[in-house]
Amino acid sequence: MFPSSSSPKDIRENFNTTFNTNVTSLYTVTLALLPLLHLSPTPIVINISSGRASLTRSSDGKLPPTKVVSYSISKAAVNSLTIELQKVEDALCEEDRGEENEVGRGNVKFFAANPGHCKTAFNGFKGTKDPLDGAEVVVRLVAGDGKKGGFWEFEEGVLKEVPW
Repeated sequence: MFPSSSSPKDIRENFNTTFNTNVTSLYTVTLALLPLLHLSPTPIVINISSGRASLTRSSDGKLPPTKVVSYSISKAAVNSLTIELQKVEDALCEEDRGEENEVGRGNVKFFAANPGHCKTAFNGFKGTKDPLDGAEVVVRLVAGDGKKGGFWEFEEGVLKEVPW
């Protein structure tokens, strides 16, 4: 929403809190767990994003108006973070090629997942999808479906790549 009566201080606090929760904290936790992920034979990180993070969908007029601007922008940042983490991980793989390396080092697969507009307390249970159906995208990505570094959703019984 575009709050006409909010002060610049309130807007800053909202954006800072939203970005700290959705982006900075996600990055910090991922970095803290990366050494453990490198010990795993099948390391996977799935960042929960949103359909609102798709710049294509946001700009083509097919989504309803944005209600919380900071949320949408922060989820687009989650997608960007996912891409950047995958690039760094792929570079580790190239750097270590042909050498004895840690199990999994350079092999972490990063994904962004759009569960869809699920009925949750976050939206007053006004979503169009059961949360169990929204979780299916994560189940499919854990099972090994989907290209690493991509943005995915599970709709109409099919895992689909979401346009950036």
